Formats: sequence, C-alpha cells, structure tokens
Amino acid sequence: MAEADERIGSYEMKKNRSSGFSLLELIIVMALIGILAAIVSNRYLNYVEEARVAKATADIRVIESEIYVYKMKTGELPESLGSVKRSAFKDPWGHYYCYMKIGDDKDSKGKARKDGFLVPINSDFDLYSSGRDGRSVSSLRAKGSRDDIVRAFNGGYVGPASKI
Repeated sequence: MAEADERIGSYEMKKNRSSGFSLLELIIVMALIGILAAIVSNRYLNYVEEARVAKATADIRVIESEIYVYKMKTGELPESLGSVKRSAFKDPWGHYYCYMKIGDDKDSKGKARKDGFLVPINSDFDLYSSGRDGRSVSSLRAKGSRDDIVRAFNGGYVGPASKI
C-alpha cells in the first residue's frame, strides 16, 4: 500500500510540474503575436490608402464627366464646382476637390498645375484632390503635391501625381 501511495504522490508531482507555461514561453508567444499584428496592420493600412486613391480617382472621373455635360449644355466650362453641384463634395481624406478653369488670361495659366518641367498638365481645366496631407502647390514635383490625385493631359490620365 505504501508503494501505491508513493506512486500516486510522484504522479501528482509530475502533473503539477508539467502544467502551465513558463515566463519565457509566454514572452516568446507575445513577441510572435506582436510581430504578426505589426505585419497585418501595415498591410491593412496600405490597402486602405489604395482604396482611398481609387475612390478619389473615380470621383474625379465622375466630376469630369459632369463638367463635360455642363459644357455641352452651356457651351462653356463652369466657373466653379458649384455650377455642377459639387462644391461641397469631399475626397476620401475629407478635403474638398479643387477645380480651376484655365482660360486665356495670364492669371489662370500661371496657377495651372505643372509637371516636373513646369509645363501645364491641362489646357482646359484642372481638377484634383489635395491628397492625404491636404496640401498642394502648382508644381507636381513639389513635396506638397506628390500625394495629390490629379487629372492630367486633358483627361488622358487620372491618378497619383507622383506617377506623372
């Protein structure tokens, strides 16, 4: 009987020793979870930004078509986005879309968006989103304009200014 008690006692000691995790094992598991979370969150943020760029691109195409419809009805481009009922329309980052009719006067040609060689990217009108940072300058190569979503080449291209 004493042998049986001794066996039961040693079994209980082994059982108590093998249950649970050590502190080192917990730290390793937590580190792995942290690494995986960082990878997944980074990819998620990239997908969100790509979706915002795609939405802004589609919005600019829609506004562009509304401007063309306005021009077909009236014979001239609108003076502002209010004429096509888009003055309160915001981009995916919460900023208003920007529009400028490019006319024959020097003032509008001077404010027109320009590529890296300072050549205007449109001859009819500029339409763009100021992007994530909400800042924009006329040259697309400037730091404040790299994240802009622009209409260029009179509608031949709509997308990120950094790709022009």
